[in-house]
Amino acid sequence: MANALPPEHLSCLSVTLKPKAASDAARPLVLGVFSFRDDAHLVPGLIENIGPMVDGWIAWDDRSSDSPFGDQRQRRKALLDAAVDRGAGWILALDPAERIEDALAGRIRDLVRADGLVAYEFHLRVMFSATEYRVDGSWDRLVARRLFSIHRGFAYDRAGSADYRFGFGDHWYPSDAPYRIIKQALNIYDFRSASAERRRLLKEIRVHLDPFIEQRPLAYEYLAYDPRELQPIPADRPYHPPFREDGGAWSAAPPRRPALLAQSLERFDRSVDRLFNDPRSPVFAATLPGHRRGVDLIDRQAFHALLRETANLFAARHGYPPDLFQPERFLEKLVWRKFFSNLRVPQSGNKLLVGSYIPPQFAQHVRAAEVVWRSEAAQLPGNDQIAAGWYYLKSNHGAGNVARIRYPLETAERIGLERTAARWLRHPFQPCNFEWWYDAFPREVFLEKSVGDDPSSTTWCFYAFPSGVHYVGVVRKHADGSQGIRLSADLKPLPEKYQQPSAERLADWTVNFDAGLVERIATAIATPLGFARVDFLFAPDSSCFLNEVTLTPGNAGTYVHPELDMMLGRMWSKLV
Repeated sequence: MANALPPEHLSCLSVTLKPKAASDAARPLVLGVFSFRDDAHLVPGLIENIGPMVDGWIAWDDRSSDSPFGDQRQRRKALLDAAVDRGAGWILALDPAERIEDALAGRIRDLVRADGLVAYEFHLRVMFSATEYRVDGSWDRLVARRLFSIHRGFAYDRAGSADYRFGFGDHWYPSDAPYRIIKQALNIYDFRSASAERRRLLKEIRVHLDPFIEQRPLAYEYLAYDPRELQPIPADRPYHPPFREDGGAWSAAPPRRPALLAQSLERFDRSVDRLFNDPRSPVFAATLPGHRRGVDLIDRQAFHALLRETANLFAARHGYPPDLFQPERFLEKLVWRKFFSNLRVPQSGNKLLVGSYIPPQFAQHVRAAEVVWRSEAAQLPGNDQIAAGWYYLKSNHGAGNVARIRYPLETAERIGLERTAARWLRHPFQPCNFEWWYDAFPREVFLEKSVGDDPSSTTWCFYAFPSGVHYVGVVRKHADGSQGIRLSADLKPLPEKYQQPSAERLADWTVNFDAGLVERIATAIATPLGFARVDFLFAPDSSCFLNEVTLTPGNAGTYVHPELDMMLGRMWSKLV
């Protein structure tokens, strides 16, 4: 706890408790926590902002440190340790440059009545001026989980990363325990980015502190882009006190590394040149009989435009442009597959044909779930045609087109489901993503019998290669959302750095199947493909069902830690 900190750290901490807080045992103690250095002049405004919401605050004064940037993880852990040591049951964590919406003051006492480990998720509004925040693209979906419960004995290995990219966020709560995430329609306004000079400095600081910047040299270029759409702070979402721009940098300047960007772009330009001019390029490879390739479906001009768009989006998400001439990393190999892989159609995308992937030698151990109805029209079968029970309504193309339903259906529910199914049938699967194999067959909707009666469903996603399974993603979905975790091949949690940054963590899971057998099945399915994510469902009696075989998980957009990106790339030894 805080009193176990080295003396030099204790001297950095200051604790302020309101007089009433120490004597009121009827409700949990809520403490604000923050650290400051070159932004110390912003602290009075922060305290005035959070004062009505908290019972006190603990601050870390980093001005005496020899390092201009220090160790953010160490600072945050020390602050949380000190808060728990003072009896805090809840934490409100902010940066001196941030202000939270006034409405939290009226809600916080009700929010902290929640039981267990809970983290409240707020909208993070990245200010691009004193009065406007950015909302174009994914900027409108940024979140931060800053109000959370806490307990003694927590572990803290969360890497501090105020990363604005969607799916990252800047969360403070401990990552060693499964927190329940509850969304709140409240805003946090971040003014550190409110000037172009501070945005430039922020980019350089992240480049300087990122230990993997050599592998993702473009990761923070998005901070230098001009916004396409700004929104004023709504009149009904105020904060206090008002922010006044002082033109300051609020931080020391790190050494600049302009060569990183130039070198990365030069490598990408070389790979593109080889892609279109080298005789060994996959562009000029032959298409195998009974297969199709994405590059053969579009003309050269459209291919150039799509390649440029794909590379830009990929670099914005992952911090490096993909080398499609000679890819080495996992994520860029997923992109390579979209354009150049020989894929069997319609098997590669049609969910109704997932059973065709089952190797004959394993047919007695795994099967596809039973399909009780299918149609090219959106009119669902009557209640007298389907036995009572749980089912999944799905489309045979794309991702996310699924609804868990229970027969018999009420009239209003049927009308809503048929409207949803009609929308699925009308729309091809996001053609801008160029997962073309999902549109190489007639679209259908179907009813698949649930493998169990549990209101939630758990999918086991095996990332499989010819050499075996590297890791397993476990996702539990229920009416209120989903939780997930990444496990090793022996079904133990992967290190924190390899987990999804913003995913709600799955607390427990039951292995009621022969893991070795399932790994062999997944490996056999993946071997002729080079790689596949092979998804399984397991019934209460341990029966194994092949749910899906996915060739480009997340359309190459899901975050993968740079180390894991390299490891998975090495396992995917042959591109076909």
